[in-house]
Amino acid sequence: MTKAKEKQRKKGIIHKIDEFFDFKLLKDFDSKNRTFTNYYWTHYIKCPGNIRKKKVFQCSGLDKHICAETFLLQEIKVMQPDVVLTAGSLPSSWFLGKTDYRKDWKTMVWEELEHVIKNEEGIQKMRIVDIDYEVKIIVLPHPSGVNPLGSFLNQKLSKLVT
Repeated sequence: MTKAKEKQRKKGIIHKIDEFFDFKLLKDFDSKNRTFTNYYWTHYIKCPGNIRKKKVFQCSGLDKHICAETFLLQEIKVMQPDVVLTAGSLPSSWFLGKTDYRKDWKTMVWEELEHVIKNEEGIQKMRIVDIDYEVKIIVLPHPSGVNPLGSFLNQKLSKLVT
């Protein structure tokens, strides 16, 4: 593969997440049916609007957390995933707030790194209180290129999933 094609391949969030899964995520995608075979992809922000332009989003009368409360918990309840991966502060804080875990999301990232360093295999399940469901939650920094530490940490944390 040429350097130009390799550089193009690594652009964008989906490619960073694909890299996290050892390039298995995009191979799992069935373009004809537009579905993943082994993975389910969803978003924390379920409401329309641009949260990066906070004034515009707030003027719309919608709250990003209310939308997650309304729709995302129900998705999890229906889909019953084995593992939930969160990417960034918003979904990570929200998910952990729904469990009995009472520490900051960044603290959990460091605890996950300890698992990697100690070469420990398992991640303990956490109970999502609102829907009484237990699931493994892996908290990740956002994989954008703006966050170089996130890319480094995510490479280490991918061992917990793969």
